[in-house]
Amino acid sequence: MYFHQEVWSFEGREAFGRKDVSTPWDGKGTQWVEHHLYVCHKDSKELATHLAF
Repeated sequence: MYFHQEVWSFEGREAFGRKDVSTPWDGKGTQWVEHHLYVCHKDSKELATHLAF
């Protein structure tokens, strides 16, 4: 399941994270995100930046 990461999203890009039961804990009760999914409009400057990287 993905959840919207409003803090990591901005104009031209929406960020989503995925947590899973197999994702490791840091020993302090924090479950880290397994991976991120970024969604950009096909004509956005942010998509061009990601592809160039």
